Amino acid sequence: MKTGQQQDVILNYSSLYKLNPETARAAMLEVFKQTGNISKTARMFSTTRRVVQLAIKKKAEGNLADKSHTAKLVHNRSAENIEQKAVAIKNSTHFGYRRVAKELRDNHGFEIKNSAVRNILKRAREKDLVKGEKVINANGKKVQFYDWYKAEPFEIIQTDLKDILDKKALPQEVYHHLQKHHLPPYQWTAECVNTRIRFLCYSYEKSFTNGLCFYLMVIAWLRAHNIRSELVFTVDWGEEFGGKSRQKITDLRKLLKPLGATIHQNHKGHSEENGFVERSHRTDDEEFYVPRLTTIKTKNQFFLEALNWVWYYNTKRGHTGEGMADGTPYQKLQKQYYWIAKDICAFPPLLLDNISTTIGPWGGYNHLAHYRFLYQFLEL
Repeated sequence: MKTGQQQDVILNYSSLYKLNPETARAAMLEVFKQTGNISKTARMFSTTRRVVQLAIKKKAEGNLADKSHTAKLVHNRSAENIEQKAVAIKNSTHFGYRRVAKELRDNHGFEIKNSAVRNILKRAREKDLVKGEKVINANGKKVQFYDWYKAEPFEIIQTDLKDILDKKALPQEVYHHLQKHHLPPYQWTAECVNTRIRFLCYSYEKSFTNGLCFYLMVIAWLRAHNIRSELVFTVDWGEEFGGKSRQKITDLRKLLKPLGATIHQNHKGHSEENGFVERSHRTDDEEFYVPRLTTIKTKNQFFLEALNWVWYYNTKRGHTGEGMADGTPYQKLQKQYYWIAKDICAFPPLLLDNISTTIGPWGGYNHLAHYRFLYQFLEL
């Protein structure tokens, strides 16, 4: 460059474009208006002639904004009626895309892959056609999901207490039927996150001693079926599972440690950390309580039906969750622990109130100790 010659101004079109495409093109056109030279303008903005020409063309069309990048022709796209049906099923049931695909195949006769339904619902979300999905939690943050699938069978067991008397989940006649016949209102659930095998018990009281009894029954059942791995029970902050009392949690861990088990309290306000067992409660309502409860009038009949439900859920009902491939929980278990007998799925859903009062002499958590009869109970 000759001495005294003014250096060309160098701008960066890419940086301007990231801030605002319209502003970047407007600035480029202003420089082009002064220079009257496409190549010089391109050099000043560190871009190509084609970009300058595109800006000139857009100005002639009267719109400097970007056009949609959506493909004008999509090959192998699902028919419009299939897409409408998939969105309708999603909105009415709130199923995941795998269950929506299964519903389309089984009940509507459409031959469609899971991935196709996933893409249909993705496009529907972009158009705000999918309603009622939870994408943020109570704290206003995006829902996070945890990778539990690396755990071996029964290494992590999500545990929760379900209040069956839920007016939002049960029709009015089912709700009143449960009250009229004085059937147990609380369901205690433990679910293996690897296999989805579930164990249920019931009670009339929501108490810590019933929760302790449930732990001991599940541990005894698994040990009797040759499960030797350390068991981690994940729980929420309900008082029946220890709650806010650090002393109660500490004593409970001391009690369970010799049995090869412990408990892990999830973070407060993060129900998604117990997502498998929480989701299974809806299945209980839709496939057990709503269709069957009004036919049950005695406690004996109730527990027989509950046992049938546990067996059906664990050995007959296909699951569409991650890694399940429409198989049953026991089929998933067989692929990993082929030597375990099928009767592990027939956990007896007993009434905890009748057992917890005789399992030990304590009156509260401060009396928890390694009593001799606890080990006798676990050896049964």
